[in-house]
Amino acid sequence: MNRLKNFSLGKPGYTPIPSIQLLIKSLFTEYDLDKVTSPWLNYADQYLWLSRSSLSLYLIAKLRFDLTRSKSINIFLPDFFCNEALSLVRTNDINLYFYNVNSNLEPIKESVYNLLEHSIPDIIIQVHYFGENFDCSFLRNTANKYHSWFVEDATHMIFPQGNVGKVGDFILYSPYKHFPIPNGALLVIPKSKLTDSINFKHLLKNLEDIQSSSSRSSQTQTLLKWIIKRIIQNIVQNRSVLSSNISIGNQHDNINPSYVSSCGTRVYKLSFRILFNLYPSFSQLVHRKRLISFKIYQALSKINNNYKDQSSNYITHMIPYSNNTTDFFQILKIQETIWSKFPTLFWPDLPPEVLANPSCHKVAISRTMNTLYLPIHISITDSQINAFLATVDRHRSKNSP
Repeated sequence: MNRLKNFSLGKPGYTPIPSIQLLIKSLFTEYDLDKVTSPWLNYADQYLWLSRSSLSLYLIAKLRFDLTRSKSINIFLPDFFCNEALSLVRTNDINLYFYNVNSNLEPIKESVYNLLEHSIPDIIIQVHYFGENFDCSFLRNTANKYHSWFVEDATHMIFPQGNVGKVGDFILYSPYKHFPIPNGALLVIPKSKLTDSINFKHLLKNLEDIQSSSSRSSQTQTLLKWIIKRIIQNIVQNRSVLSSNISIGNQHDNINPSYVSSCGTRVYKLSFRILFNLYPSFSQLVHRKRLISFKIYQALSKINNNYKDQSSNYITHMIPYSNNTTDFFQILKIQETIWSKFPTLFWPDLPPEVLANPSCHKVAISRTMNTLYLPIHISITDSQINAFLATVDRHRSKNSP
């Protein structure tokens, strides 16, 4: 993984940026939380807002402990997963077991069966990577058979699509990844027999226990820093998305105990106010993301003729770019002028258990090493897209035979 750290082109711009007008307006806006939350919910769903989705996973694990009274619990999750997102569940009484995914990022059944020979899962996680709606039937049935809880990780989805949100016992969303807000993740619990057994008062007590360790002054400082940074990004014309680099790891879920202390577990009211002001234009924002994706796929197809446009299939969070070559990094260096015009990263920051066993996790490691990702968000402007397209055209003409 050291090769990734040595390949850098500048400063990345991964996340949406609110306009100064939106920021000022949102400082004084009253909001309706149920209305803001409604696009992610089905009828009778329970929900809880948290600062980051890593906390959602932590609370689910705490709930499982409370209901089973077990000394330890087992979590099954894909090997293609962000290590930072697991920091709060890395405790002595939680065992993490990583099942393999195939080249399409679908669970490999044989890998799950192998894990089941040694451990019974309390929680099973499946990820809807990059905003795509994955078939959850196999893991859902497995969870039913072993009385496990099934968690849909839909943090890459701007809004639920298809059956997402209708299969899992818990669904994780991360609006802060898709909208220009300082924090805000959503834990959704669909109406079922499980919700009848959950002690929501105890759930909130667990939340308050974490919150009590957080300093209000440090939370305020964190929010002020976020506001000042976003104002500066608006003022500077050539903001971060035009001066980008290739980065490594998870650009959003940089969660650890120190983060919880500085930011807390609850969502800033500013996040809700911004979302409430954006609510009338949610459909336009989705259309905007599709349009950006379409143009980026067009550009990538000029670099690699085998590249397929997926923009019409789902609302993508990140676009993967890979090249069937024995030295992907050599290709990237040749294409350096292209990637200097757009935010890019290698993703995810794999768990150490996965990296330590490359023979068992070939697909996850290979995909991390040989795929570049382009985050797609609503703050990317037409001029920035056009600059990227022009750079691709110049590179193509210069390097064509």
